[in-house]
Amino acid sequence: MKAAADVERTHLNREEIRMASPIPAERVVPGVGRQIVNVFHPETGVFVRQARYRGTEAQARAYGEIGFWHPSDARWRELRAILYGE
Repeated sequence: MKAAADVERTHLNREEIRMASPIPAERVVPGVGRQIVNVFHPETGVFVRQARYRGTEAQARAYGEIGFWHPSDARWRELRAILYGE
């Protein structure tokens, strides 16, 4: 009978699955159009999801990031201004 330390692990934890999965490709066009951008957590830099947005590339990135911030934060107001073209 094998000791617990000798048994090989056959399953992956969530972090290992996330690291093994490739980050999907972005699809951006110059000017206004349907943008597909990757969203990374602003503090940890971990890939979270892809955002799809009709507008400029800057607006699509702002749309993807705005959910991480509270409306009282200055960064949220910057992203809102980008989204509304102010």
